[in-house]
Amino acid sequence: MEVLKKGKTLVIDEMDSSIHPELIIEIVRAFHDGEVNRNNTQLIFNTHNPIYLDRHLFRREEIKIVERKDNASPLYSLDSFKANGVGDVRSNEDLIKNYMKGKYGAIERFGFVNALKGWIKEGESEDGKKAK
Repeated sequence: MEVLKKGKTLVIDEMDSSIHPELIIEIVRAFHDGEVNRNNTQLIFNTHNPIYLDRHLFRREEIKIVERKDNASPLYSLDSFKANGVGDVRSNEDLIKNYMKGKYGAIERFGFVNALKGWIKEGESEDGKKAK
């Protein structure tokens, strides 16, 4: 309430770690409502949950993506993103679906199952028998 009264910036790390997603959506809507947010208070939060990639909740320029590359973390917004150097992120795109496909970057395809298989094989060769 204090930041809304004074028109400051509120920064919350991992806001969704202890607040229900529906409440977070309502909080965001409150910050977008001119009658509630009379002093243009800015809300900044980070999340790993793609459910907030909703074009009805945020404009493309309000959604920022951070991608870890070579010990750096460049930040970019969806409105400046060009898919493979061609075309803008369209306003009617399914942002969650495209994000999960890796279209906007920021998702490293780790290959968890293959890593586990390699770890199991290493254990088998070290023990001289099958790991259970």
